[in-house]
Amino acid sequence: MKVNRKIVECAEGLLALSSSNSSLEEFRKLIEEAHNHLHALRKRGQDVLAQALTVRITKAEELQKQAEELQKQAEELQKQKRK
Repeated sequence: MKVNRKIVECAEGLLALSSSNSSLEEFRKLIEEAHNHLHALRKRGQDVLAQALTVRITKAEELQKQAEELQKQAEELQKQKRK
């Protein structure tokens, strides 16, 4: 099924981005896309796939928060370094 393949690609993309140096903006866009696929799955009654994607999205969102916090810390360190 075409939708399932797209969802798998999205989940794989989330995992790949989480382990690379991609920008936070790219990561946010992919999470948003995953949410869209999740809603489509739920509308079709594909609860098992929806649950699997939900787990991946949750992990990706946690990683995004960690990355944002690290980015803030790095910016603070650079400010202190300039002083």
